[in-house]
Amino acid sequence: MLDTHNMGSWPNVTSGAVTMDLFDTTTGAEREVPLSMIHAGIFPTDRTINGEPVIRSFSPGIVASPDSTRLFIVHPDADATTVINLEAGRVERTERIHPFVSAARQLFGWLVLRRVAAKEAPESTDAQATISPDGYTLSITGTMIHPRDDDSDDVTNQGVRFVDLRTFTETGHLLQQQYQGYARRLTVQWSADGRLLYIGNVTGSTMPDGSKDTYQLRVMDTRSHAITATRTYVADAQTTVYLLATWFALPR
Repeated sequence: MLDTHNMGSWPNVTSGAVTMDLFDTTTGAEREVPLSMIHAGIFPTDRTINGEPVIRSFSPGIVASPDSTRLFIVHPDADATTVINLEAGRVERTERIHPFVSAARQLFGWLVLRRVAAKEAPESTDAQATISPDGYTLSITGTMIHPRDDDSDDVTNQGVRFVDLRTFTETGHLLQQQYQGYARRLTVQWSADGRLLYIGNVTGSTMPDGSKDTYQLRVMDTRSHAITATRTYVADAQTTVYLLATWFALPR
């Protein structure tokens, strides 16, 4: 469990030192692992919208290795990953993620579009992480959010990043998108054999004007990073509901 040691009461709430609390469900033993290098939790800002303070939040991506010996924590505010040795109950190391540089960018970097960046500095960053069945590849998704004065958000969907855990080098970065609206989480899941990645996200919301709530599921080949199939689900325009990006793929 990641503990940000919140203090105070809303909206005057802040986060303290971050720790990972480990519980052994067979013996009842507990251990606290300090994570001084992880920036997580909620923090007050001087900015207000409609008289209410804007709260900055940082949420790391956390995933265990397939053999359950290590925990990988993706920093929400930096290109880095902290590795926790679960058997020893301690931080093993923190590795910088080396960015992917294509051959085209190496030769014509000034002509190639750079990564999508938020129009304004984000107040919040939410990261998620999943790991391939063989334990060699980390996939990272996330959103960067800047609330606007009209109660909508400038959102940068950071797409899907693939990181080789043997070298901590980014091997691909796809499906990035920037839009104005409301934050929606991109969810991913590996197939049992590691050859496919299932990517789901809500692409529209049911609004008072009757616009439809749309959920999109894409299938990606993890070797070529090509989208091989897309399926879109649309809710009833007369139903005031939100499709939740909560789903799972059954292994076969």
